This record gives sequence, C-alpha cells and structure tokens, in this order.
Amino acid sequence: MKNINLTLLILFISLSAVVFGQTGVLEGNVYRTVEGQKEVMYMTIAELKGGSLQPICKTDYNGNYSVELSAGEHLIVFRNSAMQMRTDTVPITIQAGSTKHFDYEMTPDGVLET
Repeated sequence: MKNINLTLLILFISLSAVVFGQTGVLEGNVYRTVEGQKEVMYMTIAELKGGSLQPICKTDYNGNYSVELSAGEHLIVFRNSAMQMRTDTVPITIQAGSTKHFDYEMTPDGVLET
C-alpha cells in the first residue's frame, strides 16, 4: 500500500510540474505620445480567441500590465476607442516558463504608422 501511495504522489508531482510549466508571462507598458510627451494609457487588453475578444487584463494607472498566458501563439488586442485610438491586433509568442516584455504605443484612429 505504501508503494502505491508513493507512486501516486510522484505521479501527482510530475503532472503538476507539467501543467504549471506550460505558461509564461506577458508584461509591458501601453502609452501614447502627445506633443512629444509620453502619456500612459489606462485600458483593458484583450485576446482574440475563436473569433471573439476576451479581456485578459487591465493596465494600471501607470500604463503597466502583466498577464499569465499559456505557452504558444496569441493574438493580443490593444483597443481604446473611448479615446479614439486605433485598434491593433498583435501576434505574440509566449514561451513556457519565461516572461516576454512588450511595450505598445497607441496611435490615434486614422493615423497610419510610417
């Protein structure tokens, strides 16, 4: 009986390491530039998944964000239509066990980047 319990304990610990090791962190800062000055953006960040937007986190009052995501490809949506900012969808790859830093500059709707 002790061998079975020990085997189950080892199996549980191994599976926990596999399950919990399949995520990474996406963090960064969202801002806009007004008259040459950086202004932070307080907003919700979403992921495009299965054809719909799913909110994944909000920036703090300094424009910083951090979210744990599964390892793999993600389509991250930066959108702040209340301030007439352009909506952008950015492909981001998350690696298991790592942190990816991604700062994003919002641009006014209708202004193309060059």
